[in-house]
Amino acid sequence: MIENLIPTKQRVLAKREDAEVMRAGIIIPETNRDKNQIATVIRVGLDVEEIKVGDRIMTKKFYGEGIAVSEDYFIIKEEDILGYFR
Repeated sequence: MIENLIPTKQRVLAKREDAEVMRAGIIIPETNRDKNQIATVIRVGLDVEEIKVGDRIMTKKFYGEGIAVSEDYFIIKEEDILGYFR
């Protein structure tokens, strides 16, 4: 199903990377762990200018109209992306 989902306009479909298991030597249980702010771009809308498929992006902790498609996938506006890695 996710393979056929194409974001519209200036939106990006991304897959969240696994959150850190350990911080400062302490194991954080899954239920208490914040969502990771790093994700990999799976698809981009037609009006997305800078971000490309395969880029790793950093998102705001709480972003505007992000929509959770599943536990690992979400759609976010390009303007809510803080930066990207290539």
